[in-house]
Amino acid sequence: MKYTGTMTELGIEIDEYDFLIEDAVATKERIAIDWSENEIKHHAVLKSKDGTNFVGNFGTTVPKTEWKIQGKKYAAVDKSMILILRWTQEDFGRAGWVIVELDCVGQ
Repeated sequence: MKYTGTMTELGIEIDEYDFLIEDAVATKERIAIDWSENEIKHHAVLKSKDGTNFVGNFGTTVPKTEWKIQGKKYAAVDKSMILILRWTQEDFGRAGWVIVELDCVGQ
């Protein structure tokens, strides 16, 4: 299914979203998300064995092995979903949390 949505970084003011999801595709086993931060394109790929717990990598243009992301998917009856994800950039020693809201826009 194809999705659009928003991404909100936790640890800062969460009165509005921080990044617009430009494209997202989700199946039970895989989620791919494209977004821009300060005009720099980012891409994440997460995989799951149970359809709820996801792990993967993210990066600019292509995912980097040192940039990890993991978390849980919460799905609604209307096929929208919320992802609560922990990200780490091991090469920079940075980490944080994001909430990703995805609304289904088609197959």
